[in-house]
Amino acid sequence: MTSRKALNLIVALVLFAAVSAMLYYFPCPSDSQYFFIRVLISLAAGAFSAILLGFITIQSTRNKNSLKAGGGFAIAVLSFIYTPKLTGAQDRCNSVSGYTIFLRDTNGATIPDLSGTLLITIGTDPREREINNRSIDFNDLPSAFLKDTVVIELKTKGWWFANTHSRTISTVLSGTKTTLKLIKDETQCCISGIILDSDGDAPIKDADVSVADTIIKTNQLGKFDLNIPEARRKEKQVVTISAPGFDNYTKEVSSEIKDRHTFYLTKKKK
Repeated sequence: MTSRKALNLIVALVLFAAVSAMLYYFPCPSDSQYFFIRVLISLAAGAFSAILLGFITIQSTRNKNSLKAGGGFAIAVLSFIYTPKLTGAQDRCNSVSGYTIFLRDTNGATIPDLSGTLLITIGTDPREREINNRSIDFNDLPSAFLKDTVVIELKTKGWWFANTHSRTISTVLSGTKTTLKLIKDETQCCISGIILDSDGDAPIKDADVSVADTIIKTNQLGKFDLNIPEARRKEKQVVTISAPGFDNYTKEVSSEIKDRHTFYLTKKKK
């Protein structure tokens, strides 16, 4: 095989791989996507057949024009003209079903004041709906994909999926409805730490620690655990510390429950 023929074969394989990838990621292609798929198929067929010799004449019955082309170019033209429409795929994609997802706590009870959105991703196709009365209706899901694995993302504050302890879950949609259990997202519930004297690292007891309008005192070991009100929870919090004989201290810190902070206070100058 000559180097030119080998190059044609490589190009054809790459183009066929591109077509396969597009059909995988876009199982329900739009008109523009389908046109691009036809172009790729035609180019791949032309590249693959470019090693063939001879000519072919294409006669149009509409305007009586003819096109004479040889080898790979002829095959590319024929492939583009006679590539069949994805009728079966369109029927599969156009058939839609209604599906309802209920959101409940681990006891099966409804969650008051739950708000936000739920995002379902089928392949590369996202569908997002608002949470309404603790349930979400999807009325336009392709029927053929209801038995496929989908990714569901919960976009709301203070809750996550009980099975994954995160805001995303992969599941198979079957039937016409399903119930997903939620639990409280406690990752930003608390600020914990220890307060020390910057001169000698001695713990400071009875220091006032204030976060989100909540104030507690440190214990004998200078430690504290402060629970942040649900309405005030966020990724970062401002901590204000005061203690007799020490300068006031303010710092923004992470409110992740896994983090334990150390604060150093400086004695007031006499």
